[in-house]
Amino acid sequence: MGALQGLDKFNVSGGGGSNIKGIQDGTFTFSQLNDISTQTIPISNINILKSIVRITITQSILSPTLYVGSVSATLTDSTTLTLNLQNAYYSPTVKWEVIEFNNVKSKQVGIKTIATTTDTIIVSSINSSKSLVFLSFTSADNSTSNVQNFATNLVLTNATTLSFNQSNAKNKSVYWQLIEFN
Repeated sequence: MGALQGLDKFNVSGGGGSNIKGIQDGTFTFSQLNDISTQTIPISNINILKSIVRITITQSILSPTLYVGSVSATLTDSTTLTLNLQNAYYSPTVKWEVIEFNNVKSKQVGIKTIATTTDTIIVSSINSSKSLVFLSFTSADNSTSNVQNFATNLVLTNATTLSFNQSNAKNKSVYWQLIEFN
């Protein structure tokens, strides 16, 4: 059996340098609960066409059945990150990263409302072996207290299709980012 080989999208093993120009990161803890809340965070100037935002959400009380709410993250402009919170019963902490890349060919972003277990969106054609996709989401549906019911993922199915999957048919606004490298 041959050796498994991964795809190096960041060019860190080829000796050609990194595709990452810079990373800014931080944390923010929401204090307004069980409501809609927006927080803007100033960041250093970036090229918004070559940058994405990633988030991880944790809660102050450790239990997989307590609903922390849903948080979406968007780059509002070249110096502002916006976090949107919906339906939190405990103070969620958002760990955020804004990653600016070198060598970007294209970036596509959008918002897709989904209310089924699967859905798709058509995007402009890209080279999937040179692309990464990211998502965050908000949901106004607070009919469950189980965080696991809100699991959502996004996959680049082919050169023109993003596929959304979720564990159940909860209504969500999914904020997606697709970045393609040269």
